Amino acid sequence: MKKILTYLLILFISLSPLTAQSPITEERMETALQKGGDEVSEDEEFYSQLMNIVFALAFIVFLMIVAAYYLRKFMQGRMEQINVTSTIKILEQRNLSAKTVLYIVEAHGKQILVGESVAGVVALGDLPSKRSFEEVYEQGRSS
Repeated sequence: MKKILTYLLILFISLSPLTAQSPITEERMETALQKGGDEVSEDEEFYSQLMNIVFALAFIVFLMIVAAYYLRKFMQGRMEQINVTSTIKILEQRNLSAKTVLYIVEAHGKQILVGESVAGVVALGDLPSKRSFEEVYEQGRSS
């Protein structure tokens, strides 16, 4: 991954001066020559700076995406490491919607189904290890 980032950085640095050239038409060239050539250099400088800003912004957005990817990967590994050493373990997690999540949590050998939403966190029921989720769900509906 470091090689890819290095190549992209080199590509960004090498292409930014090439793509920063302003389009010069014959009419603009003639008017610039009549005025002494100052207008063309100001336009070229403006487009050069604009393209440098655009490429810098694109590079920063790319770095943010890469950083988010590695941060997510790091946090996932950290969660697995915490589960190994802790007495409270999150066995599974399932997103029901953007703001609603179900967790199967194990604490002292007991499995609990927990729901999290905008309203808060709610224990939905106990999950005996030998019974399936469907059996626990049917028992909860009949109660």
